[in-house]
Amino acid sequence: MLRKRYNGKVGKKIKRETKIWRWSESSGGKAMEIWGKAKISNVLLKEKLASCINIIPGVLSMYHWKGEINKDNEVLMMIKTKKNLFSQIVSCVKLNHPYEVPEVIAVPIQYGSKDYLDWVSNSVKSDEDEQTK
Repeated sequence: MLRKRYNGKVGKKIKRETKIWRWSESSGGKAMEIWGKAKISNVLLKEKLASCINIIPGVLSMYHWKGEINKDNEVLMMIKTKKNLFSQIVSCVKLNHPYEVPEVIAVPIQYGSKDYLDWVSNSVKSDEDEQTK
């Protein structure tokens, strides 16, 4: 993941930093979780079910599970796609995710630039592709 760091002055770049996830006793779970999400992402992109996927590490989740309150560090995936592909995405995630009940939800886009929304629509399977199956 490349990140540009700035010193507060617009446009003045200080340095470029690369973050690499490596296996270790302390970060092994996180590295494997990111690797798993990358695998799911590759399937979704290859099958043209998603136009873009953001993998965001370091999300703290607190939740009820089997009668207990749990707290875990997780990885969030934001998948950009079209509404008609949602059920296929759910199937893919459930097939490839280690959780019994992975979180797969849809959040509607209320506003977006026309160029970006057109790109999302044109980057995934078309409605015609879906009808020929």
